[in-house]
Amino acid sequence: MKAKGQSFAVFDLDRTITRRSTWRAFLDYASKGPVSRGASLLGEASAALRYALGQAEREEVKIAGLRARLAGRSRDELRALAARFTEDVMQTGLRPYARQAIEAERERGSCLVLATAAIDLVADRFGQALGFDHVVATELSWNEDERLSPHLATPNCYGTEKERRVMGMIEQQGGTLDFMASDHHTDLPLLTKAPRGLVVNPKPGFAQEASGLGLEIADWETP
Repeated sequence: MKAKGQSFAVFDLDRTITRRSTWRAFLDYASKGPVSRGASLLGEASAALRYALGQAEREEVKIAGLRARLAGRSRDELRALAARFTEDVMQTGLRPYARQAIEAERERGSCLVLATAAIDLVADRFGQALGFDHVVATELSWNEDERLSPHLATPNCYGTEKERRVMGMIEQQGGTLDFMASDHHTDLPLLTKAPRGLVVNPKPGFAQEASGLGLEIADWETP
């Protein structure tokens, strides 16, 4: 554990360190082979459509995907799947400059935090593999028989919820936010709070907004 007064460097995961969303990719990875959950899959498709129409939140979509493809499976099975999935992504699915950027913050003496809406089952693996000190993620819920519950243990760690949890953790540690890297506009509160806010490979609309706010923009695909 780092000392009080420590500076914290916070990194988003999906499309910041990785090239793709780990949630959708892990759902597909975990669903290889026969799937016989027709009603649940229809529920997942319905939630995705409502989200596209602006009638549902991301959390509803995530819970629908969880119920359709993961709920009821054992902790050991899903841990093994998460380990293999993470190893695969670490081989070819990271942005080329991500590791170097993480190492640069480590060399500055910062306490490294991976803060993501990804599920803890996967985020914890990335955090361990990349040497993060803390992981803040969406937490899954497990039944007494060690099978995955169809509910989340925490709200989706996204937008204001991510900001709340990250800042709460930093304050509890007696530290300060020094650096934030993210690709997404929903992380603007953290990006603008950090003395060094870095926007990574943003979409054009967010790139323009970030530039207008004086945030640095980086391309981690072609360092």
